[in-house]
Amino acid sequence: MKKLSMLFYLVLFAVITTACGGNNDGGSSTQNTTTTVVSNNLQNISNNFTPSSLDYSSSINKPNTFMYQKSNGDPCEGLDLFACQPVLLRLYLDMGQMFLDSAREIVSEIGTNIGDVPDGGSGTASEGDETIDYSKTSSTDFSILMKKSGSPAGYVDVNGNQYTILLDLANMPDDSGNSDMQTGKVEIDVTYTDDATWSITVFIAGMACQANDPRAPERVSIQISRANGLWTGKAMLYNGRWFSGISDTSTPSCEIAESDAISMNMYTDFVGNNTASKVSVYMMSRTKSNLSDITDFGMDNLSTNFGIPFDTSNYGNPFCNSASDLTALWDNDCSSIDTTVGAASYGASSDWIVPSIFYQQTITIPTAL
Repeated sequence: MKKLSMLFYLVLFAVITTACGGNNDGGSSTQNTTTTVVSNNLQNISNNFTPSSLDYSSSINKPNTFMYQKSNGDPCEGLDLFACQPVLLRLYLDMGQMFLDSAREIVSEIGTNIGDVPDGGSGTASEGDETIDYSKTSSTDFSILMKKSGSPAGYVDVNGNQYTILLDLANMPDDSGNSDMQTGKVEIDVTYTDDATWSITVFIAGMACQANDPRAPERVSIQISRANGLWTGKAMLYNGRWFSGISDTSTPSCEIAESDAISMNMYTDFVGNNTASKVSVYMMSRTKSNLSDITDFGMDNLSTNFGIPFDTSNYGNPFCNSASDLTALWDNDCSSIDTTVGAASYGASSDWIVPSIFYQQTITIPTAL
């Protein structure tokens, strides 16, 4: 992602100027530890990020969607919404890994370049309308705040085994020419315990409507965890004009205003291992403010809940997806394929964000360290 990589230029600029300014008096420097500890932790997560049952294998024609530059069109091309769910789930994980790898590059680059700043050091570096504030407690505890024309553009915080990155794409330098990347904010939160115990949350908010795909999500949250030999996760997607052209005769367009009536929140829950994954999908309007009855909003109830004129009762949750297979076996908890997955629970229901809040949720970047 070009906007993320452009962050490095700001970092390199900070490295040059910190040698001449900032609070660099006294203290010891731990220059290389960040690369060998923090970066390795993130790389170890990436090495086993996805279970084999949800691996986005090379046999699938990987479409450019969501935050990818779009060139191959709809990821569900040739598939209906139900048959496409295994593809979409793989895309969610693929997106999560893409952001994880970007986070690793950013943290590693910043951590290495801030190495010459002594422990306890802090300061500010500026050039033109770009400013970087930095503070370093140690090589595994430091923060960076980037501003452009006085507005926060990016924030990176490394605190032991917890890593946070916040980016305002509109304020990041960019020469990609990709207008889809000109708006929106990104939050990446990673917690690392060990190679087999970790979690990552990616939240993207405020993306502009894409003229060539008006139903693409405008807010996305992807939560993935690994523990006790299982991967669990939740994906939440929102689009405010999703039903345009489905329940009426209009043509989907960014010119159509978002509304309660045509909005859609698609929530996906999964738990899996290398053999199989169990998945439940729910579809709800943005007005929904309580998820105590979320099980009533599975895809089998689409016709009932939204008046879709065809029977969807055969698509009951959960569906099972085995390794190297894109077939969704609906109303199947995977017990016949893998008893561990069949008996496993999804992640905590408290991790859901109710649709009435999610569609308005924003990302706030600090204005000071």
